[in-house]
Amino acid sequence: MHNATNYGEVLSYNYKKNSIDFLPCGVIKTKIYVDVLVVINIFINYFLLSAASLIVRLKPKRVRLAAGAFTGGAYSLVIFLPNIPNILSVFMNFCMSVLLVLIAFAPKKITVFIKEFAAFFAVNFIFAGLMLAVWLVFKPSGMVYNNAAVYFDIDVKLLVLSTVVCYAVLTLFSKLLKRNSPDDKLFDVKLCNKGAAVFTKALFDTGNLLSDGFSDTPVIIAERSVVKKLVPEGIFSFIDGEAALPINADDGSIRLIPAGTVGGESILRAVLIDSVTVIGKKEAREVKNVILAESKTPFSSGDYSVLLGPKIFEIREGNQKNERAKKTAGKD
Repeated sequence: MHNATNYGEVLSYNYKKNSIDFLPCGVIKTKIYVDVLVVINIFINYFLLSAASLIVRLKPKRVRLAAGAFTGGAYSLVIFLPNIPNILSVFMNFCMSVLLVLIAFAPKKITVFIKEFAAFFAVNFIFAGLMLAVWLVFKPSGMVYNNAAVYFDIDVKLLVLSTVVCYAVLTLFSKLLKRNSPDDKLFDVKLCNKGAAVFTKALFDTGNLLSDGFSDTPVIIAERSVVKKLVPEGIFSFIDGEAALPINADDGSIRLIPAGTVGGESILRAVLIDSVTVIGKKEAREVKNVILAESKTPFSSGDYSVLLGPKIFEIREGNQKNERAKKTAGKD
């Protein structure tokens, strides 16, 4: 990477050709066309923002993505600023990253913002590493990477063609992801248990295949804030051995669900609740006698607090099959 702190630059503007000559001391002069610079960085920022949105499973409006990309493209003019101290450069890039995330994704919660910013930062970190590797290993003529902005001496026609190809590949990749997991989306859900009801958002996660080993009852996972509103006070303290079972608790509803995680096997505390109603765009589906497990950690997204699984949708509304869970609970 060219370090503006260690080298001096000579810049000259060519009014006839709308270009600026970028000349680090001891390096062959590179002519930078301002319009090409801005356009390249608009495209780069658009795809970086798109990649970040794929990581966090977010579907931002394309208008917002474009607005963020244009802002990043305009910011690329900092490539011409000489001798920026490293600390100031890092601070400027951090502030610009925050601005781009706010423009492109418009997060409503600080937790959501942190997640989106982390994804965008990770994508940028990988991209910066790639550009640094290209710069150091290949030292391509006509390439300038300075102050977190990149420039390629590329023909406009090739640039447009490359953009179309990249966009097509990204679109195809998104469609393949959607086809492989067609039911991955957010739902409104209503959870009911013993007269208590909670309305919240749920993600239909095809990877959630949990079920009770005895009754084959599907298991949905919720954050503690949701579970506490539906489960009698102290019931999980009983499971942890910290207190006696509450008198008003139905001990037949308590479950311990084995679950595989990235870190290995774990046990989720769970209870049998009366019903869950999944509210879709066209219809609402109610499934009775569902096991609700408590997540040990909050979901990182902030957009939902419940994880559904495919088995919920395999049960017919009215729930003939799932009555076995209630009978099993009565025998415990």
